[in-house]
Amino acid sequence: MKKYLLLLIISMMTLDIRAAEPDSLNKGSVIISGELRPRLEIRNGYKNLLADSLVPGTFVSQRSRLNFDYKNGYLRFYVSIQDVRIWGEDASASDAKFPGIFESYAEVNLCRNWKIRAGRQTLVYDNERVFSVNNWKQASRSHDALRIVFNGDKLIMEQVVSFNQTKENSSGTGYTPSFSNYKFMAMNFIKYKTTDDFSVTLINTADGFQDVNRAENMYIRYTPGGRLAYKKDKIYATAASWFQCGKTDSAYNIRAWYINTEVKYEVIKNFFVSGGAEIMSGNIKGQGAGLNRAFVPLYGSGHSFMGYMDYFTSFPGDTKKDGIVNPYLFFQYKKGKYNIKLNNHMFSLQSDSQELDKYLAFETDLVFNYKMNDFSSVEFGFCYLSPSETLKKMRNIKNPDPFQHFSYVTLLVNPVLFSTEKK
Repeated sequence: MKKYLLLLIISMMTLDIRAAEPDSLNKGSVIISGELRPRLEIRNGYKNLLADSLVPGTFVSQRSRLNFDYKNGYLRFYVSIQDVRIWGEDASASDAKFPGIFESYAEVNLCRNWKIRAGRQTLVYDNERVFSVNNWKQASRSHDALRIVFNGDKLIMEQVVSFNQTKENSSGTGYTPSFSNYKFMAMNFIKYKTTDDFSVTLINTADGFQDVNRAENMYIRYTPGGRLAYKKDKIYATAASWFQCGKTDSAYNIRAWYINTEVKYEVIKNFFVSGGAEIMSGNIKGQGAGLNRAFVPLYGSGHSFMGYMDYFTSFPGDTKKDGIVNPYLFFQYKKGKYNIKLNNHMFSLQSDSQELDKYLAFETDLVFNYKMNDFSSVEFGFCYLSPSETLKKMRNIKNPDPFQHFSYVTLLVNPVLFSTEKK
């Protein structure tokens, strides 16, 4: 961590500190936009196996947002108001719910390459494996944080710091959510493009959790790692790895790891094939008490990496701390307004501490997206999962429906309602 801070200081000393023109304060622009995203879901085995005696769940959820974005040469001020609900959740005449704040931040340009942002904001980095907006969830994910950004031609660096409290305290720093959310988080992001074809990304994170019994004690989990990416002509290749250590409570020391490799190739124009595998470590049989080898992918997106049926997105609980192996094969056709994807996953446990057969399930996701115009699109998804006996035992479902599936239809409308920007 010290060498990255040193690199940050050196960059600040060598940057061009010419600020924006003073007149830019009077040349600000305002954009007001909206978003409406209703989604119909039919769940016959989504997230967990459905017993054959039960009826599939069916409902419509909806996300509504109103976004205000002001920019000038020095400042960006952004507010996003959000409401998430199920159709019929409240009586039509009820005013019991009030929309909340999804994002609310101010961003100040310090000089030519540097800026600082403070407030509630999304943290989206790299391929979103460890930090993501998690857009599949209607509520998504945002953080209350301070963010310092350097944006150069080939080098991008960011430092994020967050400290969470439940309320205004007269004494102490007790944080009620405890293990459900971090009390402290510091993250350093570095991306360097060595050439037009090759880039190196480093993400180093420390997040702290409050002791259940003693609020003044905090346990820190460290997750250093990064990713290499190469893209030229029709080929894209990447490899990523993270290591995890530290503690999240007094009972366990963490020693966990993650690796991912993938190759994507454009077979013919507009048709792509991707193949790769993700591996997250799990506990080892006979490892002894006080050690946890189950990797947790921090605040990333599980939905896009581990299948749309979301069986393995909450770690380490979804695999009982035995990790996971996820080889996958994706097919995609994308042209104009059409985007069709066929994703295939074969899930297995990484370790055998539970003395079960490692094979878990096979999943296929078919997704069709059609962009109707510049501000609206519709997406249909149909997903199927074939569970193994191991998965049935782990989820304690003796007689699951033989046809575990999930389907949805999403309408997305996100118009610009008002803009002073010149086209």
